[in-house]
Amino acid sequence: WAVCIVKLQVTGLVCVGFSILVPVAGG
Repeated sequence: WAVCIVKLQVTGLVCVGFSILVPVAGG
């Protein structure tokens, strides 16, 4: 999720999607 924080500055919406999919996927 650390990478997500960095990308949050570029693609906030996309990051939100990953922040949800990653935990659901078990990662």
